[in-house]
Amino acid sequence: MGVETIIAAIALAVPLWKLALTMGKGEGEMRQLLVGITKMVEDHEQRLRDLEVPPRRGR
Repeated sequence: MGVETIIAAIALAVPLWKLALTMGKGEGEMRQLLVGITKMVEDHEQRLRDLEVPPRRGR
């Protein structure tokens, strides 16, 4: 997992975590939420890598 993935997951998770705590969600649900967000960010990063064009070799 790249540093960007971790930063993005934390940036998304903290506000959602605070919101969920105010709604009375438990710690286990928070953990599931963090895992889901991390998976979503990793999938997005993989899609971006799949779209990258490989460098052309010189003649």
